[in-house]
Amino acid sequence: MTTGFLLLNETDFLEFVQNGQICVQKWTQAEGETQRLQMQVESSQSELSCQGRKIQEIRRHLEGKMEHVNKLEIEKEKLELRNQSARSLLISYLADNRLGSDAKDRLRNVLAVLESGDKRGATLIKSPGGALDTISEAETTGKIRMSLETITSS
Repeated sequence: MTTGFLLLNETDFLEFVQNGQICVQKWTQAEGETQRLQMQVESSQSELSCQGRKIQEIRRHLEGKMEHVNKLEIEKEKLELRNQSARSLLISYLADNRLGSDAKDRLRNVLAVLESGDKRGATLIKSPGGALDTISEAETTGKIRMSLETITSS
């Protein structure tokens, strides 16, 4: 009488059960390894995200510094042009034969101040407000105009 089942002998059945247990053990080990790797991936992603934020912060900082440096360079160029213009104006007044020696001495003194400022240019740019406070643009311009008015009225 057959019931539709394949009859196995006892040794085949024991081998089948043992193989099943081995498969369950391997499956359990694979699940544990999967969980461990998943935690490692999450940790790496978190670390990568943290590094990305640090890089962005550094980029923003560098961009701010570069913007500051560019502004300083533009300001330096403006100051150089102003000094060059003032120097040219003073030199043209010094060439005027109608000026007295006292007026020319004062103009030479102003010119010497401008030229000494050129030598200290790097220091002035690095510490704005420091050396520039002692000789402000308005004060210097006012003194030059007063000197020129005195010269021309003489």
